[in-house]
Amino acid sequence: MYRTALRASYDPVTLRVVARLTDSGGNPLQGKTIDFYYSYDGVLFNYIDSGVTDYNGTASVEHVTDKRTWYRAIFSGDDIYDGSSAMTTFTPRRAVLRPLIWRFKRTVYIYVVRKPR
Repeated sequence: MYRTALRASYDPVTLRVVARLTDSGGNPLQGKTIDFYYSYDGVLFNYIDSGVTDYNGTASVEHVTDKRTWYRAIFSGDDIYDGSSAMTTFTPRRAVLRPLIWRFKRTVYIYVVRKPR
């Protein structure tokens, strides 16, 4: 008798990871830099790129993956707002008999608190 190990294999997909930065009142913050990171184990994170928030408080990056991936968006803070971060995950699903088109539009919400004066 032979044992065979099967491993799930997925085609690489390009994901757009979106972060939305707001103050504690839900107001979008424009012109703020967000750093994006990814991890395949949820512990060690690697830098992807930075984005600057638009008038809606959103910034985004693209990342190619073929496995479960954790994403972290970090706002380091500035003279007015404290830093904050948020995290989300992407898990690919197996296609049955036909390929799937991946649409990953999960928004990572980051809320910040104004520093006391």
